[in-house]
Amino acid sequence: VMHLGCLEPIVKHMNIIDNATGNFYYHMASTVSSAEQATEIYLEAARYYERALSSNPNDWETLLNSAECWYKVLVYQVSGGKSISSVVLD
Repeated sequence: VMHLGCLEPIVKHMNIIDNATGNFYYHMASTVSSAEQATEIYLEAARYYERALSSNPNDWETLLNSAECWYKVLVYQVSGGKSISSVVLD
């Protein structure tokens, strides 16, 4: 006879929640006029995308969104705080 009390349930984290939260921050960052503030919000979005990728690393949409956030953060850092839309990387 097996006792169910000895079983430990494993709850898998649902990456859809982190992905949706990342999408929320990503779209919120695109509406902010301050490049510095937008960058902070893109960083927050990227963190949520990274969490989503930890449970589903092959999700192409989340990979793309994460890369786009990190790209925008990099552009801001390289530009020295200029508007993201005015920067051209060579």
